Amino acid sequence: MRWASVVAAVEYVRAGGPFGRAVVASALQRADEPADALAYFTSRYGRALPQPLKRGVTDAVRRLYRERAALQYDGLSRAWRMADVIELTHAKPRDEAQSALFRWLLDRRHDRADAANPAPCCRCCALARSSRRCRRTSGVRWCRRLRLIRRSRRTG
Repeated sequence: MRWASVVAAVEYVRAGGPFGRAVVASALQRADEPADALAYFTSRYGRALPQPLKRGVTDAVRRLYRERAALQYDGLSRAWRMADVIELTHAKPRDEAQSALFRWLLDRRHDRADAANPAPCCRCCALARSSRRCRRTSGVRWCRRLRLIRRSRRTG
């Protein structure tokens, strides 16, 4: 029941509770929840976001947005996409790899030509684009490649 903690954190910030930024950042545990929190607040109270909510969502974005999460949670059918969250909260990337991921997400959201060619440091995004045929023919190869990426991050 993940939705309850997100709603409780948003309502806590709306009520003016202390340490709202930390409450929001700790309530958001999956990469799709920052978009859900902003969607809930804007549908309920309008587009003027309180600063503790924006900063808490920004902290969660910096912690949660990775290549694999982008592939898993940034679907074309979603009303609020990862790029919308980045643009609304003005999240700053923590390193060069996340900066490339943010650029790729923004380009993909705005249908720019660079979205077809992800940055070289977005290995998982490039892997997804290059192996779409592979997933259709053999899901086993797709899983093996993702495991190799995860193993290389643990050891390196």
